Parts: sequence; C-alpha cells; structure tokens
Amino acid sequence: MTQKQTIDWLRGEKRLRRELSAEEHAKVHALYSAKLLSESLQMLKASRESLRNTTNWDRLTNVLGLLKSVARAADVLAEGLCIPSGSLWGSFGLVVEVVSGNQKYLDYVLHLYEDLLRRLPRVESYPPQALQSSALRLALFDVYELHHSLAVRCVKTFGRASKPGILARIRWILDSPIFEQELRQLNYLLRRVDEEAGHALQLEKAAAEERRHAELVQKQEGILAALTDKGSSKMRQVHITERFTVPWTRSRSFIGRESILAEIHSHLAPDGEAAAAAAAVASHQRSVAICGLGGIGKTQIALEYAHLHKDSYQACFWVTCDVRVKITTAFSEMARVLDFDDLGTDQNIMNVMDWLKTTADKWLLIFDNAEEPQSLEGFWPPSSNGSILLTSQDTSWIGQDTINHGINLGSLDADDGVKLLRGIFSRWKRTISREAAERIVHETGGLPLAIRQIGSYICSIGTEPEEFISRYSEVQSSTGVEHWSEGTQLSYSRTLATFLDFSFGKLGRQALTALGVFCFLDVDNVWAEILSGSSSGAPGPPGHLFHADSPE
Repeated sequence: MTQKQTIDWLRGEKRLRRELSAEEHAKVHALYSAKLLSESLQMLKASRESLRNTTNWDRLTNVLGLLKSVARAADVLAEGLCIPSGSLWGSFGLVVEVVSGNQKYLDYVLHLYEDLLRRLPRVESYPPQALQSSALRLALFDVYELHHSLAVRCVKTFGRASKPGILARIRWILDSPIFEQELRQLNYLLRRVDEEAGHALQLEKAAAEERRHAELVQKQEGILAALTDKGSSKMRQVHITERFTVPWTRSRSFIGRESILAEIHSHLAPDGEAAAAAAAVASHQRSVAICGLGGIGKTQIALEYAHLHKDSYQACFWVTCDVRVKITTAFSEMARVLDFDDLGTDQNIMNVMDWLKTTADKWLLIFDNAEEPQSLEGFWPPSSNGSILLTSQDTSWIGQDTINHGINLGSLDADDGVKLLRGIFSRWKRTISREAAERIVHETGGLPLAIRQIGSYICSIGTEPEEFISRYSEVQSSTGVEHWSEGTQLSYSRTLATFLDFSFGKLGRQALTALGVFCFLDVDNVWAEILSGSSSGAPGPPGHLFHADSPE
C-alpha cells in the first residue's frame, strides 16, 4: 500500500463538515488562507473588546505565526494538496470568533493553542530523508488530526451557547477532562514522532554507510578478481555475519580484566560451553549486569566480550541505552538485520521481541549504559536461548530479578594500569619509566578513563611525564581538597575534576568556546557537517572558533 493510499488528508475536512453545523462549516471555508483569516480577524477586532486589548492581540498574532509553520508542514506532507492548511486556518478562525466574546474563554483557548502549536512538530526541523519514512509521516498525520479534534471541541464547548451563561460553563467543566486526555495523547504522539524521526535518520545513515561499504567491497572484489581470475565468491565468504551489530571494532588497547571476562562468560555461555552453564537451570535466562562509576571500563569490557566470544553466539546485538531513541533505533536496526519489513518503530520492536522469544538460535543482547531498570521495560525479552549482558552506573540493577549475576566493577590494579598507560605512550612512539607510570596510575586511582585522558594529554602536548606530575601535584595542592581514600566515588570525582581543571587551564579561548559547543552534542554521533558546514549549505560553526589566523 502506498503512502498516498494510507493517508487521507481530506479526513480533517470531512470531520469538520460532519461535526460542525452548516453555518459553522461555511465560516471555515470562508477563511481558507492566511490572508483571508488575517482580514477576518481585523474586521472582528472592531466589534470585540477582548481583541482590542493589546495583550490579547499580541498573543493572537503570536499564535498565527506558530500556525503558519504548522500549515506549511501540513502542505509539505500532503504533497501540494492545499486542503490540509486551509482547514487549519479556517478552523482556527472559527474558534477565535466563538470564544472572543468572553475574556475567560479567549484566554483559555489562546493558552491551549500556544501550548499545542509550540509542541507540534515542524516538518522543516527534520532532514529530507527522514520524511521518506512512512511511519514518521503517519505519526505526523496523527498529530495534525488531533489539531482538528481540539478545534471542533473548542467550537462545541464555547460556541454552542447564545451567551456565556451557566450552560456554557457546565459544558466547559464537563469537557475539560476530554481536553486533558487529548493533550496527553498529543504528548504520546509527539514522543512517537521524535522516535520515528530519529529512527528514520539513523536508518538513512546506516543505509549510506552500507552503500559506501558495498562500493568499497565491489572495488576490492574487482582487484581480487583481476589478480586471481577466480571471481568474487571467496570475498563474500569472509564477510562478518550480518547478525553482529556491535558498533565498534575490538580495542587494541584493552588491558587486563581477564578474570572479569571469564566470570561473565561462565554465566552467559550457551549450554555446554562452560562448567557453570551445565549447572544452570535450562528454563532460566542467562543475564549479567556490570555496574560501576562512569569511566571505570564497563563498555570496554562488554565490547571485548562481544568480540572475544562472538563465535559462541549465532546473533549478537548491541543496544545503546542512554536515551530512549537510541534503544528504539537499535531495535529497528535489529529488525532490518533479521529481514523484517520496516513497519514503524512499534512494530519493529514487536517483531524483534517475538524473534528473540521464539528463535532456537543462541543470541547475545548487550544493553550498554542502561539507566534505571524501568527504562528497559518492554525491551527485555524472556528466553532461555538468549544471554543478556548489561552495563550501568545504577547499581540497583544487581538486585533485579531479571539479573542472574551482578558484578560491581572496580578500578584497574597497578600492573594493568601501568600496561594501559605504557600502551598509550607506545602508540605515540614515546616511553615512560615504571616509576612515573606507577605515580600517574596511583594519582588516577586506577580509573581507566582518567589514565587514558592523562596519558593522551601528556603525549599530545609533548611534555615529560615527570614534569606533568610536578605541575599536576601543584594543582592538587592549590585546590585545598583533602585526600580521600582510594577507590571511592569521591576519589574518582576528585581525580577527574583536578585533571580537567588542570587541562582546561591550558586551553585557549577558541578551544574553550568549541568545548562549550561540543558539550551539547551526542558523544556517539557528532556530525562533521556541524563543524565544517555541508554541501547542502547548512551552516557550520562561527568561523572565528576554528580559524587558524583568528586571535586568541
């Protein structure tokens, strides 16, 4: 079924014709453009005291500006059919006419429309490729349908009484819960629209990456065929399975944690692969939660486990959980990998959940950086064939019934910390003494993130480790912070705060301004176009931020 067959943009007009009186509907038709509505309101202003009030008129003008953006969006989605925007202009004009005779009603309705129109999605805020998603277009259509519903209800509530007397007041009171219910429905629809827009954009980016990958593979196959005259069949055989959606390659700098990885595998391994698995109850799902502070290495351990044991599973899926749209996008990507048709976010999730529940394949599902346990409601599949590895800063996961085994992750020991730091120096073709490395690891409390940041910082600025340690110690002393016991959350916070304060103090104005921009971006998905501008004419950052010749 095509998009045009699915969406009936005349439905709003049909509803107005069905639920409004002939006189009311005629007034709607008389105001089918922004110009006609503006002229009508100017004429109405002469006879309505409430509209001559400057505050009310300014609010009304503001609502018209908001409505103009919404009307443009409706016309874009309706592909040139002018009826959608016309019904928006006409229905709003009728609402203003029926409520402007009473200040209380006018104030209530203007507030209602201000709230409604500010929250309505603007089609121009979404990239063009996102609008090709049928699910997104349907979600947007549902939102605009609700706009018509509220307009009809306003007319029925405030306009069907000869004067603002007891009957109108009773109708207002009785219909208030319905207004609230429809606004709650609007909030749900807007969340759905945001999810669908994010999902559509992520799928488009994934498709673009696949196209680039296919072009690269095609070139490689051509080279191989030219060299061997054996075609490209062998090239296809070495491709990584499509059912492995881990977003990053294996880290070359991963150090230690062997006992943690073995502990995880003993609880997650499919039946028969580990001693503990043989003793597991067959009907129980295998699940492990790794909890600990940010920067302690939870994600890196999950990544290492996925690559280390990918041959133990017939499918391995990675779900980033810090925001809901990433969860839904990951499930939609899983649906694509599993060859389900893209039927919108909700149906994609249902299809994936059904597959996870019923398949005989051994699968691994990784929930990375999960928030509180409630955040994964509706995404946790019950299945004895599956294994789930979860990482979170929220230690309450360890006590959840859905978790079979919990690990409260600690810092790196001194030897592994030194290995990690020396590995960083080695990649920069530099060396560090054992004594200096141990001192830095001690200062960081063994926190992997801090070790990586400090090691990279020392190498990038070209200073000597001993010189850095001396300056760093001076900063620590100048803060006047007492020494907390190593390994506590306060010590980690002190370590990172001291280092960041030290490193930020070395940055120029441009770099600090740039960081002020970066802090608002998604750490996993910063578009290059934001920094450089794009061929489509999208603006980059202010030129003075990154111009080499600009003054400090």
